[in-house]
Amino acid sequence: MAKSDRLQVVVDMARREEDAAAEKLATIQKQLNNEIARLRDLEEYYGQYEQSQQTLRTGVNAQDLAKIRNFLQQLAMAKQAQMLQIQRVEGVQRQAREAWQTCHLKHKLMKDMIARYKTEEQAVLDKNEQKMLDEWFNSQNNR
Repeated sequence: MAKSDRLQVVVDMARREEDAAAEKLATIQKQLNNEIARLRDLEEYYGQYEQSQQTLRTGVNAQDLAKIRNFLQQLAMAKQAQMLQIQRVEGVQRQAREAWQTCHLKHKLMKDMIARYKTEEQAVLDKNEQKMLDEWFNSQNNR
């Protein structure tokens, strides 16, 4: 069995690792997109709520005004927490991208190495075939 054939198992494993890393990266990217969408929703709701309450401030008692301010503060804290969550997921995404790049490079290098081995093996086979043809031709000429 040729060296390139024996190493094909390793290349297949590297491909599977790369595929798994790519799937993980895609999942994390989807999570990041969801987290960003949540932040946009919070910001949009905050802006709408703030705007609606500014138009209603006339005739609002102090207790209701305090409740409105408190709710806006809670929304602001939720936005901050969501921004921190996005930063955490971005960190995980960076790590997943680096892991995928490592797997991708490993797979590519393994494929390149097998291609090189196959080229070398084919060159040896061609050389042996040429040697056999030369020997056969010489034996035919000596008759």
